[in-house]
Amino acid sequence: MKRSYGYHSYHGRGRGRAARITLIIIAVLLLLLILTFLFLSRYLVYTDNGVRLDLPFFEEQEPQTPADPGLVVESPEPSDDVAEPFKAYRALLLPIAALTDGTAEESLAAAGANVAVFDMKTDEGMLGYVSAQQDAVNAEASQSDPVLNAAITTGNGRDNLYTVARISCFRDLQVSSNRLSCSILSTNGYRWRDPDRIRWLSPMSTGAVDYVLGVIDELCKLGFDEILLDHCAFPTGEGIDTIAPGENYPADPAEREQAVRAFLEQAKAVVAPYGVKLSIRTTGAALSGGEAETSGLTPSILLDNADGLWVDEAEIAAGIAYVSDGDRSGAEERLVPVWTGDTAPDPEANWAILDEKKNG
Repeated sequence: MKRSYGYHSYHGRGRGRAARITLIIIAVLLLLLILTFLFLSRYLVYTDNGVRLDLPFFEEQEPQTPADPGLVVESPEPSDDVAEPFKAYRALLLPIAALTDGTAEESLAAAGANVAVFDMKTDEGMLGYVSAQQDAVNAEASQSDPVLNAAITTGNGRDNLYTVARISCFRDLQVSSNRLSCSILSTNGYRWRDPDRIRWLSPMSTGAVDYVLGVIDELCKLGFDEILLDHCAFPTGEGIDTIAPGENYPADPAEREQAVRAFLEQAKAVVAPYGVKLSIRTTGAALSGGEAETSGLTPSILLDNADGLWVDEAEIAAGIAYVSDGDRSGAEERLVPVWTGDTAPDPEANWAILDEKKNG
């Protein structure tokens, strides 16, 4: 039918138009009834006594009743001893087996400790886990047990167990023996050895730095709470006069310092996405600025990159200068005295034991 828009002449009210309006009104009412039913159907409660309509906006707030104690599931709160880093920090070196067999907590409790340390890269360069790095495989430094990594991850996931992975960074017999280009050399042209006959990788070597950073990354993925870097600079002490200056051991101390800073900055960047703390085992001499010429470690490098500073307690007891009076408190707050004495440390003091022979 052709429709007409706009004004048109009036022909009076027809019966047909009234009927159409009536039908429209009935249809609208039916639609409203259907929509109302659909809305209210969500609040119909079927009981043994019939159907009840429960509208939430007409209900009174019911008092909360305690749940059945047998059904309450509580998430364990983190231990106060380890919630704040290096406060009442009592660390104990344990064999890796204690992490995988579930006995770490028992060993810590027996010693009055609350932090478990595991030597995941020894001074000889042996790793305590299965590494995917080719350097580790070629040097036979990696473990081969296919279930070891899963067991370590499970152990690290236990509640209230704070774990530290200790890494001997550049003091490494295994990989150095396999990678001459990454090693510090002696004046006779061979790989240099320290007084304990251990070879060293060089912080100047890209290959050595990449390998150590790879170890740090793998250990973060295994779930450790903290990475403790040991021997993370150039060697110091007896025998360094026989090191040959060259590409891996620049004669300029400033270049060695720059290499150490770059490595530690990269290490800090590796752990950051995992929320893992980065600590450094160092010396009183390094904290007071006395090793910059040899090791490349300066107080500012340590304070810029370390969450914790592990230092032999004998050096702390002798009294060391913490950079300067202005920075003294910053260093003190991060100190973890490494106990090396013959008498037991104060059970309530801040300390660490990194000698398995003294664990008993």
